Amino acid sequence: MEKILENTYRNINIGLVNELAILCNKMNIDIWEVIDAAKTKPYGFQAFYPGPGLGGHCIPLDPYYLSWKAREYGFHTSMIEASMMVGVALAGASEAEIKVIEDSARDIGLAFQIRDDILDVTSTTDELGKPVFSDEKNDKTTYVTIEGIEKAKSDVEEISKRAVSALQSLGRKNDFLEELVLMLVNRKK
Repeated sequence: MEKILENTYRNINIGLVNELAILCNKMNIDIWEVIDAAKTKPYGFQAFYPGPGLGGHCIPLDPYYLSWKAREYGFHTSMIEASMMVGVALAGASEAEIKVIEDSARDIGLAFQIRDDILDVTSTTDELGKPVFSDEKNDKTTYVTIEGIEKAKSDVEEISKRAVSALQSLGRKNDFLEELVLMLVNRKK
């Protein structure tokens, strides 16, 4: 959970600073000066800078997993979900397009996590590059432990197809994005 918290914290703050960078640009204010000034305050400010927030799969996907998991407990993570959509809104997407992308992104995150759960019980340490059966050793409840391996495999395929179909419905051909989704949910490590 600590890694998910860390990545969600970063995702929210990267989204915030990207949004503020655009606003500052419109207001003819230098965002870098604003950030530098904020860093001088003794209130625990952590500087984040405009940009994509690169860092592997964790930052863009962990917040979606956390949001999905929270719904199992009847909790809606509205702030987390809003932070995940800031790039789409800033790109000028309509409300309908935002909804399609939001649903697709949620499906991609879920499919990725299910695939991760599958790999934990079907892969080897050498192939995966990390210890296998770690979820079981830590008594972690996963999609595989709840639904079983065959249902998990079937659901990954169905959920990822649904995500790609949703993206295709936007009428904007993006082979790279579709290939990326399929690569993420069919990966071997």
